[in-house]
Amino acid sequence: MKPKATSRAKVLDVLQQAAALHAGQRATMFLLRSLIWVVVAIPVLLLSDVLFHFSEIPRLVGILGLALAFIICAGISIGIAAFVRPPLLRVARLLESRNPALGSRLVNILQLDADSRSESVAPLTRDLARQAVEEAGLDLDLRSLPPLAREPGLPRQGIRAFVCLASLGLVTFFGGQHVRQQWLRFLDPYGDHPPFSLTRLEILQPAVGETVLYGDSRTVEVRASGHLPKELLLVARSTDGVSTDLTLPMSARGDGTFVARLENIRQPLELTARTADGSTRSLHRLLNLVLTPQIGPAIVRLEPPAYTQLPAREIPYRFSALQALEGTRITFRLQSNRPLGAGSIRLESEDAPLETIPLAPASEGPTETAVANLTVTRSGRLGFSLVDVVGNSAIQQPTA
Repeated sequence: MKPKATSRAKVLDVLQQAAALHAGQRATMFLLRSLIWVVVAIPVLLLSDVLFHFSEIPRLVGILGLALAFIICAGISIGIAAFVRPPLLRVARLLESRNPALGSRLVNILQLDADSRSESVAPLTRDLARQAVEEAGLDLDLRSLPPLAREPGLPRQGIRAFVCLASLGLVTFFGGQHVRQQWLRFLDPYGDHPPFSLTRLEILQPAVGETVLYGDSRTVEVRASGHLPKELLLVARSTDGVSTDLTLPMSARGDGTFVARLENIRQPLELTARTADGSTRSLHRLLNLVLTPQIGPAIVRLEPPAYTQLPAREIPYRFSALQALEGTRITFRLQSNRPLGAGSIRLESEDAPLETIPLAPASEGPTETAVANLTVTRSGRLGFSLVDVVGNSAIQQPTA
């Protein structure tokens, strides 16, 4: 059978329980204080960004710093609760201070227990001390001792932490778009979240999801509201990360809108309107490109056979019927908005196999003009296929 625990062992066990409870309470108090400081630091950080308009790196460092600080504090709290135990003598004095009815009995028990195990004390004295400890332990209400180790200020500290968190939540919920925008600037520092400003800029044109043909032009329209700026700049940033950013002044219309014209667009652009000092900007607007080559003006050159002594002539070609004498040399020049690659012209005749004629830019250029040459030997139907340098085929495939 397991021997019955002595009153001395019970007292020491209860003091150990009180020490563990006290360490847990201290750890919780430390964590709650840390939480309050972190919650207080958040609006300070948000307000600092309102005043100074931090870039991405400071915002990322700020939010990660607060998160790391709280994680470290939580780790310290767990360490205190799990591994830190105050000396039993200190715990005994704490319990006696919180229950005056105990007097100094707990401290006396620990001191007598130390005497009962000291080799420097006479055997008779050790026996008397051991007996005194047993008798003193019998007179204690051991169950009432551990609750005395609780921190009386813990509920009040918990209420403070709750009030801070609730206040931050209420300010966020009822603070409107500007407060939520400040949160997003830190939670998503590399996202599209303009800084706080009394001026609001909105790109009206191009619309969301709008595209533009390669090499085409587009007018950008921006509306300003709130505090109207004197001038605006349009920043067109290439999304390929290679081309140089383009910054254009915008013209005011007088009704709160500003416009600028982008010419010869040859890469997808991220458009942003901003004030001259950079303190206010709009949301980014992506303008995508349509890379499908378009067939532009076409010219045909007819060189009749020498025996006719007729002069060569060039005429605009609209892919209509074309008549020429046998032996005439025909040159087609098709223009496009894209640099062109190897296309073709198909010549189909009822009494001859299909003939394919190369349709590609001449070596001397320009790359946006495809050239094909053929000599008339028979009648037939022509089919034109235009391809750009990356293999995109034109949707139009005219025939004549």
